[in-house]
Amino acid sequence: MPATLPNFLIIGAQKAGTTSLAYHLKAHPEVSMASGMKEVRYFDLRYENGIDWYKEQFANWQGQAAVGEATPTYMAFEEVPARMAAAIPQARLIAILRDPVDRAYSHYWHNRTHNRETLDFADALAAEAKRTANADDTERRYRNHSYLARGRYLEQLLRVCQYYPREALQVLLFEDLTNAPLETFQSACRFLGIKDTVVPPNLGVAFNRFGSLENRSGRMWNLAWRIPMLQRAMGKVNPETSSYPPLDPALRAELQRQFEQDNAALAAWLGCDLSHWNAQTVPAKQRRGASRVAPSR
Repeated sequence: MPATLPNFLIIGAQKAGTTSLAYHLKAHPEVSMASGMKEVRYFDLRYENGIDWYKEQFANWQGQAAVGEATPTYMAFEEVPARMAAAIPQARLIAILRDPVDRAYSHYWHNRTHNRETLDFADALAAEAKRTANADDTERRYRNHSYLARGRYLEQLLRVCQYYPREALQVLLFEDLTNAPLETFQSACRFLGIKDTVVPPNLGVAFNRFGSLENRSGRMWNLAWRIPMLQRAMGKVNPETSSYPPLDPALRAELQRQFEQDNAALAAWLGCDLSHWNAQTVPAKQRRGASRVAPSR
């Protein structure tokens, strides 16, 4: 087959289930995902490699209807939407959103695990503005220390929609992917124009959780991307619950107050209920079905 470019992208958010959705879609017979790694990172980190290099990442395409990749940092980088639109203007985009407080805390512990963070969580949040303002490269600014900025989703989605029509963007919720994986996967399939009757064998397996093999060996994780048997094995050893300590309730309440207006504006734009993001540590199973975000309006 000739070289091709993707026709869909999972653009974020980081620590919101993008890896799980990518693995589920990869198991669909009508989908071809980038062959070498889950996060290609062409439009942010590797843009200078050029479009021919990007096409090479999809060399395994055999005519499948949906061709894609998942890079959860695409949402956050200001220059990315214009770059995407210039290369693949007809692409379908999927964004998965998570309670911004939980996302920030998960992001923080991800950094601690990878030795990118030495401060405690409260101090890291206090230092965020100074750190990102003084960052000497965009990789550090957006990937490492933007705990709160990454959770201001509406400004990121509006930036994407400056270059893509609203109907080209599907917004899903992390808790729906976690608690209603079949329905959420089917919704993504319909959005991509592929059969929604396929049930991948790894559906419901949460990849890339805190404490998984990925956190101990990035090379092992990239190898699993190419070997389905290893994917299943890694999914089985993932812990059922996060093993980092719970967030201090007082700090959670303060962060929820900080995100209150942002979340309200996002809910209005999406036309959905996000009030469960303001609840104090409500168990995920109790939130099941609390919201469903339509692919477009």
